[in-house]
Amino acid sequence: SLKTPASEHFKRQATDWVQSASTSPRVYMLPGSWDRSCDYSSEQLGYRYSLEHWMHQNILANEVLLVSDPQAADFVYLPHCATGIFMHLVAKFELQHLANEKRRGKNSSHGAPGLKEEILRYEGNLPVRAVRGTDHAYLMHKVQTLWTKQWEFQHCLRRRSCQFLIVSIYGRHVWRK
Repeated sequence: SLKTPASEHFKRQATDWVQSASTSPRVYMLPGSWDRSCDYSSEQLGYRYSLEHWMHQNILANEVLLVSDPQAADFVYLPHCATGIFMHLVAKFELQHLANEKRRGKNSSHGAPGLKEEILRYEGNLPVRAVRGTDHAYLMHKVQTLWTKQWEFQHCLRRRSCQFLIVSIYGRHVWRK
């Protein structure tokens, strides 16, 4: 029925969860990952690209899920805003391309051949430089210089009952490493 946003499947799952007396998963948010770049991009990208921001706010505001002790967590949440970084890199590279065309005296609107951006067809036709820039300069940087250096991350890594929670609008196939 269109009267409720919840599907019958969702209602059954929620009822089963309540009747089985299951507990909510416990989530610890790794500190220091959400930075100014994330705050700035949340206002600029609009609703379509806000999944990472929405999840961040949802987890922060959910006292049932959020725990302050990483040793009690089922999940360690690794907050990031890779989509915002990706979108800004796409715009940056496009502006560079247009400036290069202008310097060469070519107008791409008249069909002049220019440097074409390499596209990753198997990854939803995303531009290579923006994907790899996000992957290497942002996500791998966070892994190598921030996340793996924190004791909470190391504790979860060693504990079988702990998993990492990372949100990605594009999915694992894009952020490759």
